[in-house]
Amino acid sequence: MYDRSSRSSSPGTQDADRVPTLRTAIARMGSPLLAVFLFSFAVNLLMLSGPLFMLQVYDRVLGSGSRETLVTLFVLICFLFGCMWALDAVRGVTMVRLSARLRAMLEQRVLAAGRAAGRTDPSWGPTVALADLDAVRKLMSSPVALALFDMPWTPLYFALLFVFHPSMGWLGIAGGAVIAVLALTKRMVTRTPSWQGSVAEGRAARRVQAATEMGDTQRMLGVQDGHEQGLLAIRDTALHAHAITDERIATFGSATRIFRLFLQSAMLALGAHLVLAGELTSGAMIAGSILLGRGLAPLEVIVGNLTTVQASLASAHRIDRNLAKHAVLSRQTAPSDLPERMGKLEVRNVSFATRDRNRPIVSGLSFDLNPGEAMAVIGPSGSGKSVLARMVIGGIEPSLGAVRLGGFAPHALPADMLARWVGFVPQSQVFFDGTIAENVARLSPEADNAAVVAALEYVHALSDVTDLPQGLLTDMRWAERVLSQGTLQRICLARALIAEPELLVLDDPVSGLGQEGTALVNKIISAYKAQGKAVIVITQRPSVLRACDNILAIDDGKPSCVGPRDEVLARLMPRQAPRQPERPTEIRRKA
Repeated sequence: MYDRSSRSSSPGTQDADRVPTLRTAIARMGSPLLAVFLFSFAVNLLMLSGPLFMLQVYDRVLGSGSRETLVTLFVLICFLFGCMWALDAVRGVTMVRLSARLRAMLEQRVLAAGRAAGRTDPSWGPTVALADLDAVRKLMSSPVALALFDMPWTPLYFALLFVFHPSMGWLGIAGGAVIAVLALTKRMVTRTPSWQGSVAEGRAARRVQAATEMGDTQRMLGVQDGHEQGLLAIRDTALHAHAITDERIATFGSATRIFRLFLQSAMLALGAHLVLAGELTSGAMIAGSILLGRGLAPLEVIVGNLTTVQASLASAHRIDRNLAKHAVLSRQTAPSDLPERMGKLEVRNVSFATRDRNRPIVSGLSFDLNPGEAMAVIGPSGSGKSVLARMVIGGIEPSLGAVRLGGFAPHALPADMLARWVGFVPQSQVFFDGTIAENVARLSPEADNAAVVAALEYVHALSDVTDLPQGLLTDMRWAERVLSQGTLQRICLARALIAEPELLVLDDPVSGLGQEGTALVNKIISAYKAQGKAVIVITQRPSVLRACDNILAIDDGKPSCVGPRDEVLARLMPRQAPRQPERPTEIRRKA
């Protein structure tokens, strides 16, 4: 066929125990996090310099009238504020870098875990998995994370208020409780409309995607106007729900801010009352107001972003749970590397069922496929042929029974390992964002352009592609509109062949190809058999069967016949015995 000199492995093939969970990844950052904790301790100590400066100015400078003392205190406070700025900036930058490091450590593993979990739990597929990781990263780099580091020092500020006067301490605690109640109430009254808005936005996004992908079809079917009206109605629902949410957030946010200002004024009023009663100095009155604001600041940031914090913690829990599950599965089933040759494909009494069906889609399928053999899977539409193909290539896991590629379960193999062994042409043409070359190269960043050209030339699609204005660099979405269905099917074949896999699974490969395409598919099957590789062809066309050695016939999800091609065809289409000529009826004359 054609040569591909080298294959490369992705980071997904590394040891599964290296960073198995989110907790392990965070534990590996223990030293930087400890540094951030110490920086936070220093920053919060330096925060006391402001109240102490006020205390000294009111009680010492104004009382003594000493300008030298004022200048000394001012120079000292400038130095302390400079140190505080430097430490605060360093801890902020450190958290941003740690969040980026966390993503780099886990992104590949989270994506793999999302793919694995998505096979059985659609609510946590790759998209949601990466969104969860981004949520954790954003929390780590946000002011909320620094507020969490500041929170342990809040009792220190309230303790100083109690030192000034117990009444000031109790007022601070009461104010903090009211702010927490306002935040919890805000979350309760915004939870339902926020959820409704998110659901409506998801529906609208799916409709927009459908309009983008099937705009021409919708126009031809006469459903475009109805689709657009429905989309606008859904967007109106989302807008109404989000408007209610935003109004309530604005109301409670304003109440929280105004209450905090009121609380500081109340602290000043209480301090003034205590000064008039001779129980407090003027400096302590001003310092108490500043300490109150500083003590409530972390609490206000956290409770004001409580929804974000809870969502991020839920994301972290899902990541940790699925990473741990994926690590256990990888240790149990995934090899460190695959042998160069796949060996035999074994399918043992496999069945597949879904929760929404009363009976299995397929059941009781068993066969072996040795290297150098080709098997055709035939049967009526809806009999489960494509489901069998998905189980063989590791797209889904059998509900019962086992599929083994060279002794390994395909659904448990890392994607990069599986891609070295299996090439697949789906029943429906599937392409991805990118150029034609990127689609043929399976979106690999290490794609060999010569291999792409060779694969397209082998399936007789190179001339059609190079005739396009941008050739191999043509955007695939645009190419789908201008290329014929036959050329697009040849591109799918090139993508399956480019890695020179050990097993080729073709689901209705001659769709749209015509007689030349049928000859091409038979040529590919024969070439693979000659190289000692295996082929599975799912088809209903007799013209593809001539290159196959065996046939598996499926009817209503169950095997009706399996064996050598000629024997199966003879059983399925038996020759009718020639009819014996009828004897002429003898007519007897009456005597």
